[in-house]
Amino acid sequence: MPVGQIKRLLERARNRDQAAIQELRVLSESLIARYAAGDRGKEVAAELSDYIDFKCRVYVERNIKDGTRAKDVMQEIRLKVFGSLGKEGFTVQEGSDFGGFVWVIAKRTVIDFGRSEAKRMERIDSAIEVEDLLNPKEEPPDHDLEEHIRKAIRELGEMCQKILMLVLLDWNDDEISNSLGMPVKEFYWRKSRCLKQLRKKLLSRAEFA
Repeated sequence: MPVGQIKRLLERARNRDQAAIQELRVLSESLIARYAAGDRGKEVAAELSDYIDFKCRVYVERNIKDGTRAKDVMQEIRLKVFGSLGKEGFTVQEGSDFGGFVWVIAKRTVIDFGRSEAKRMERIDSAIEVEDLLNPKEEPPDHDLEEHIRKAIRELGEMCQKILMLVLLDWNDDEISNSLGMPVKEFYWRKSRCLKQLRKKLLSRAEFA
């Protein structure tokens, strides 16, 4: 097989060249069969990688603007495709060509990335909010009860500050213990201890006397 053959066929197929489309189908089936049969040579892997890149790269880069993250997602797509091809008894579903199979994996991978990125940004936003609460730019008004509580929290130790501020942000116990890398039992003990310290602080303040 000439090196780069699949790239040339893909370019022709993009222009609706029916002969190239048919050749591409036959070639991709041959490559899949060889890979599934245990042929892990550079030639087969390179041709299949070219196919995957051609099918997915524009879609991935259009949806993921960060170049480094786009490369990571492309690598994940390749790994998923090759992982599927390497499974015993693998066949592309009847009526679907290899390109369709690759496209489904690419689309699901980009969607999963979007979801994980949204969660990551949510965590960052919450972390920024916690930082703002721990280090306010100006003193809160004395009449605000919640601000009195936050001010009291800021007088506690660093770990208690983190725990109680996340409690104020309505994080549940599992989320807080996971974010702090703390076993659940230890978290419950620390949370109870921090709440007792907070209660003591509040009772000592003149506005709660």
